[in-house]
Amino acid sequence: MNARHVITIATVGLLALGAATAVGQANLITPTSINGAETGQTRAKYRAAFGTARTDYLEGGLVRMVFGGSTTEVYLSAAKKGKAIITANAAYKTAGGVGPCSTFASLKAAIPAVARAGGADKRLWKSGRLWFRVENNAGTADLTTATVRAVMLVATPPPAMKKAFIGNTGLNCGAPAGP
Repeated sequence: MNARHVITIATVGLLALGAATAVGQANLITPTSINGAETGQTRAKYRAAFGTARTDYLEGGLVRMVFGGSTTEVYLSAAKKGKAIITANAAYKTAGGVGPCSTFASLKAAIPAVARAGGADKRLWKSGRLWFRVENNAGTADLTTATVRAVMLVATPPPAMKKAFIGNTGLNCGAPAGP
């Protein structure tokens, strides 16, 4: 084997490793991203991560991108940068295997530091920049039967409406989003 073959084999190996790493990141919820998308990005980046979106223009210059195929919403500021990403897609999970449709017990086991967000809405829990809407099918926060209905990643600093985004989203694990 000559040096040219060694370089070719090494290059192919590195490309395969890079592809495997990229595939390994698909559907992953991390403390700073959902499916590889981070807050602060542009519409094009969110379309690349989640697909085709319907765009809604909201009060105060907010823009909501609704990705029906991935059961995900992205909220953009008036400056058109992502402030919050919310998903109810059961395929998206943390490295510990927790995401939409997981039980509350598995959330607590995977992220022991998760704590109630405070305030009157007992459904909201958070750990760092990740927020979890936890409720059962009756819409209550009965933790013995509760599941994670949606996961939200917020920007730093978090947007003023962070509780409204996840508390009022129409997304619910297992239910498809709008077109």
